[in-house]
Amino acid sequence: MFRFSMEGNQWILRFSQQFEIGDEEKNRIIEHMNTVGENITGFSHGDSFLLFDEQLGVIVFMVEKIPSFILTVLTIIPEEHWFNSPNNLN
Repeated sequence: MFRFSMEGNQWILRFSQQFEIGDEEKNRIIEHMNTVGENITGFSHGDSFLLFDEQLGVIVFMVEKIPSFILTVLTIIPEEHWFNSPNNLN
């Protein structure tokens, strides 16, 4: 669990217990918080968002604002687990 400040609010960044990642990956995600910055404040409680990282893949976050400002890393999906549908399903 890590703490950071954004727009006067204290945020907590935590990692889901459903998967394990190393310190290097955690540090890379923490560095992204500077990039994402104030965009997070526009999300409502319960919203999710994706962050694409060239090395890790897609990082899935969930935003909580009640009772505290918490970002949870739900999972990381490496590029080799992405699928593109060749057909338009509309």
